[in-house]
Amino acid sequence: MLSARGMQCIREQKVAELMHVSLHVERSHESIPGLTVGELGGPMHELVKLITSTLNETGLILVRAGYPDLGSFVLQALQEGEKAKSEDKVGADVDVVLDRVRTG
Repeated sequence: MLSARGMQCIREQKVAELMHVSLHVERSHESIPGLTVGELGGPMHELVKLITSTLNETGLILVRAGYPDLGSFVLQALQEGEKAKSEDKVGADVDVVLDRVRTG
């Protein structure tokens, strides 16, 4: 699930399952006494949606750039930063890494 394709395809239900939270709330039916209706929502629903959309977008960017996972991207960014550092430019390593992360 943490591969680029896995992140691109993960859905809210799986994120909620991994977080051990429910995406449903129960309420009484308006016209049928004793009947309880479950519906999507609850205090964690917005957080799960945000996490899912972030993972999906990150996965899409990684796939388009040809990275198999986030770790490969981070490793390359750090290697580029190390190369800039070896060129004796003060703070260049940090600038390179941050620029790489911002632009993908």
